[in-house]
Amino acid sequence: MILKQTEASAISELQTQEKNCIEKYSRYKEQEKDPVVKDLFGQIETLEKKHYYALEQVRSGQLQ
Repeated sequence: MILKQTEASAISELQTQEKNCIEKYSRYKEQEKDPVVKDLFGQIETLEKKHYYALEQVRSGQLQ
């Protein structure tokens, strides 16, 4: 599937937001002392990475 410019731009913007979330939760995870909360931040970080890569697949035409 070929994306229109506006669609590709929207996906790029979403990827930027996902990347910011990944960095934020990674930072929170590294700073957290409580192992349960640290693990939670790690799980959220992993979910954000999945979102980022799913958007990459859509953008590259691998996922529709």
